[in-house]
Amino acid sequence: WLKAVARCCDPRPLSATSMAPSKFADFARAPKDFFSAGWYDDKDIYQFKLTKKTAFQGASVTSSLGNSAQKMTFKWPKPYDMPVNIDKAEFSLAGGAAKLVKVDLGLTEDLLRCPGLKLKVKGTSKTNYQQPVVEMDYTHFADANLNGSYDVGTKAWNVGLAFQVSSVVLGAEITSAAPTTPNLGLQFKHSGLLAAAYLTSLNPQKFEVHAKYAVTPAIEAAGKYVHSKESCAAGVGYKISAETEVKASLHRDGAAQSARFNIAHLVAPKFKVAVGGSYDVKYSKPTFDFTIQLD
Repeated sequence: WLKAVARCCDPRPLSATSMAPSKFADFARAPKDFFSAGWYDDKDIYQFKLTKKTAFQGASVTSSLGNSAQKMTFKWPKPYDMPVNIDKAEFSLAGGAAKLVKVDLGLTEDLLRCPGLKLKVKGTSKTNYQQPVVEMDYTHFADANLNGSYDVGTKAWNVGLAFQVSSVVLGAEITSAAPTTPNLGLQFKHSGLLAAAYLTSLNPQKFEVHAKYAVTPAIEAAGKYVHSKESCAAGVGYKISAETEVKASLHRDGAAQSARFNIAHLVAPKFKVAVGGSYDVKYSKPTFDFTIQLD
């Protein structure tokens, strides 16, 4: 471990082929994205998104207009070659006036002078930007990932470690809420077809399983089960063509049960239209939403 610490500030760059494993919080990222990306959003009945990448130093602006919120997000990597990234500057457009509500700043390796180390500072207008959340991600070694975060306002913290053994990634996380009861996890990926994760803790009543599998190049299936929340879901996605994709899933969250669907179609390059819906089994209530996205 002392040798590992000593290598932290080794000026030699990592190999271009080196890649650290997923951090603990992202073990179930692929299956979770299946159920979140492009799906029905119960907060917005309609939504319009416009992303514009400018020619000025790689900066980009995303505008999002919906019935629940209107906002604009600005990203600017290394402004004027400074060793800091503006990962997100979010403005609320409510009331017709732009108000800065969130700022995420990323400190690069050039500033920290430690290969593989990244820091992110997140602030919000709710705390007048005086109580930020600081996140750390250390990926210097090809077979390990160390990450953590600290909330200056609530004093909450967590530290996660993941290391790869062949095609399996093992991980553990300690949080301020339960420092003596670590969370444990296992991630497995195979040939880009299967992505699975098992998350648990020393508490036998807390465990969850997530998986996504590419049945064919056009069909993928996913499922999840969270024991502590009595929550489960199963879904399937089908790419009718290169421009059109359909998803359908069944969900159960405690006593609530619902069926969801989403149809996304690429009308033209960088122009996407999506229609989604959900049917609440208990109340026999259907709801729908509509999204237009320009990139």
